[in-house]
Amino acid sequence: MNLLNRPGLDLYLNVCSISCTIHNVIQNQLNLSLKPHALNFQHWNVLRLIHSGEVNTAGKVAERMHVSPPIMTRLIDHLVMHKYLERELDFSDRRIYQLVVTENGIRVLNKGFKAFADLPNLLENKLTEQESKVTSFTDSQFCVQAS
Repeated sequence: MNLLNRPGLDLYLNVCSISCTIHNVIQNQLNLSLKPHALNFQHWNVLRLIHSGEVNTAGKVAERMHVSPPIMTRLIDHLVMHKYLERELDFSDRRIYQLVVTENGIRVLNKGFKAFADLPNLLENKLTEQESKVTSFTDSQFCVQAS
């Protein structure tokens, strides 16, 4: 069977392409706004996950972000060094450190969230007409499924 003749393949390829474009636009926009704070998108995402309460240990953050523990350790060390994050000893299990976002970390998080405010305009300029149609289609499908 010729893979190019599979029904719906074009839609899936377009969605993958659009997803990559959106990811790159978001990452670039956040990296620009966070550069003065010596942070990048990955650092900001670590802060976001910890502050949201979804995760609170290095292992859980690494698992959630799909990165190796050594990479997560470097990201966390950088955040601790810049006083955006603190490690607190877990008294129930002394091998584990709980991660807590500091006031400085919250300020940086908010700057990242403000960068998201401009994303609809940035995305509008980056997507082709065909990609915009696919995005409209998938948005309406997700809305139907969510209700």
